[in-house]
Amino acid sequence: MKPLIELHNVHKNYVMGKSIVRALRGLSLKITEDEFVAMVGASGSGKSTAMHLMGCLDTPSHGKVIFEGKDILNLSSNELATIRRERIGFVFQTFNLMNTMSALDNVLLPTVFKNDDVNYEKRARDLLKEVGLSHRIAHKPSELSGGERQRIAIARSLINDPEVVFADEPTGNLDSVTGRKVMNFLKRVNKVRKKTIVIVTHDLELAKEADRIIKLKDGVRL
Repeated sequence: MKPLIELHNVHKNYVMGKSIVRALRGLSLKITEDEFVAMVGASGSGKSTAMHLMGCLDTPSHGKVIFEGKDILNLSSNELATIRRERIGFVFQTFNLMNTMSALDNVLLPTVFKNDDVNYEKRARDLLKEVGLSHRIAHKPSELSGGERQRIAIARSLINDPEVVFADEPTGNLDSVTGRKVMNFLKRVNKVRKKTIVIVTHDLELAKEADRIIKLKDGVRL
């Protein structure tokens, strides 16, 4: 399969006062199209930093991050923003939903600056139906359970038909039964919609649901 994302000897350093935190120390990996990959490691292993780099939310201190054949260091801020908007979906542990907006409007939020002929409201309604929430379309996040909010976040991540979805601890705030349901939705997105899925988790049992596991410790791959 064709590589979608490549990291070549990537280092990421953060300056914290007078100290330098070396979050990644020469990480190399490849994610291919249509894969379901789990990146695992304890807190401080560098897994979230790696996800931010792969998702074009940050740039490396050294090394190369290649997204669809392009070195992200050679791209402008506008080009990176376009990639994040058009090619990548994000799902976060804390859901990141707007509490004053309905489920439908939360799913539609990434389309606010779109200017094309796609009927995004129909797509949003279809996505909410797909995740089993068509009956909750007008409800606000405060009126929904954690699992329902995470399913809204998954629907939102798909509204712009991205190539890859990154999920950062997607079940971290959920009980085990609800977390399994969320994982099943992500697996369905991978198998049925043919989307590349990369989850970041500290839960090795959860990671076993993926097709491939990448283990990190202290900023390096095991």
